[in-house]
Amino acid sequence: MIVCIAEKPSVARDIAEVLGAHTRKEGYIEGNGYQVTWTFGHLCTLKEPHEYTPSWKSWSLSSLPMIPPRFGIKLINDSGIEKQFHIIEKLMHPLGPDCFSRLAIRHQYGHKRLRRHSVYLF
Repeated sequence: MIVCIAEKPSVARDIAEVLGAHTRKEGYIEGNGYQVTWTFGHLCTLKEPHEYTPSWKSWSLSSLPMIPPRFGIKLINDSGIEKQFHIIEKLMHPLGPDCFSRLAIRHQYGHKRLRRHSVYLF
């Protein structure tokens, strides 16, 4: 299976249509050797200052600038986003860390067409 991750559900539906994937599952569409899933824009956000150092929870001008040694990210605290993240995680797990497929649909002059299909190795 090739897993494709789209920015949002409507784009995932367009990609699935182009790829011939028509079986709707919980959080993704499958078929023709593809599993097309989606995010909801952003799944993650930067950590809050107090998540780096508790003393940054309440701050004053004297504590500025607040620059952590390394910026971190966290999953957005939303049950729908958490559910979709775990669906993506489940789909990507069997593939291993070396494979990621990316597709993009371009809407131009009212036509849908496949713009790019590439495999990235991390």
